[in-house]
Amino acid sequence: MKQKHLLKLLICNSNRAFQSPIPFNLNWMMGWGKLKIFNTFLQSNKLNIFDIGARGGTIKELENLKTHINYFAFEPEKIEYNRILNNKPKGYNEYNVFLTAISDKNETATFNILRAKGISSLLLPDERCANMCWGQRADIVKQFEIETTTLDSFIEKNNLKFPDYLKID
Repeated sequence: MKQKHLLKLLICNSNRAFQSPIPFNLNWMMGWGKLKIFNTFLQSNKLNIFDIGARGGTIKELENLKTHINYFAFEPEKIEYNRILNNKPKGYNEYNVFLTAISDKNETATFNILRAKGISSLLLPDERCANMCWGQRADIVKQFEIETTTLDSFIEKNNLKFPDYLKID
């Protein structure tokens, strides 16, 4: 319990200006061998990282922290899901991949695969924005139905702790 209070004290009362959210700044500092107290704290307080829209795999900016991370990847496209599942990186405390789409509702929805697969979504591309920013890369090349779930429902169903860090794209 003392360590948790110490972590909060260091984060909230530091004279250092954190320019990015934790855990990104911890990763940078630990990579340079700084703040060993965080390493001690994280040994018994693993970070739950939820990666919603996990295309491309793990979050590279967190590599130095991976032994302290319970990684949960959510990817709705089956081909990418299998690629992520079959290319499991070494060193994570836990590594989990789920073939599901997180949404604001538990329902069946249409998932849109775009020519630029990294911008695929449950949402249809906004025509004006797509034309200005993406051009033909925002064209829908495939659609499929998928069961969606809310984050709260998924956490409750799988008896998970709420994420410490949530990456959504």
